[in-house]
Amino acid sequence: MPFPVFHSWKKYLLFLFLINTLPLQAQTAHEICRTWQYVSIYTIDGREVRKIGHRDLMVLRKKGKEQVFSYFLQLEKVKSSGTWILQDSTLEFTYTTGKSGDRGNEALVRKFRILEVNDEKLLLQETGLRDQPGLFFSYTSFKP
Repeated sequence: MPFPVFHSWKKYLLFLFLINTLPLQAQTAHEICRTWQYVSIYTIDGREVRKIGHRDLMVLRKKGKEQVFSYFLQLEKVKSSGTWILQDSTLEFTYTTGKSGDRGNEALVRKFRILEVNDEKLLLQETGLRDQPGLFFSYTSFKP
């Protein structure tokens, strides 16, 4: 029997949903694992809120069984790192070191919606902020 037998249309729809979304998440995780160069960090009205230098980078990679990130904003003197997970189109950073992670034993978690990702571009919007739209983070694929 080449196709599974479904006893309800709900199970069939769930099956179709899983078949179509699981490969997409794996593909997205593969696409974002690389070194990204910052283009800009801006508000919803387009106002830039951080100075970006030509050496400002974010690295997303796998290290053994963990997925780790690090980033450096030279002009802002910000350097942070930690682990990341991808859930649907949400990228979640858990900070372990650096300016953004100096909170004692309390882990800092930030969430970002992936608005666009391809071989050349990554666009994120920070989510989970109270009563305000999150910042937008624009990157291009780094080419040394």
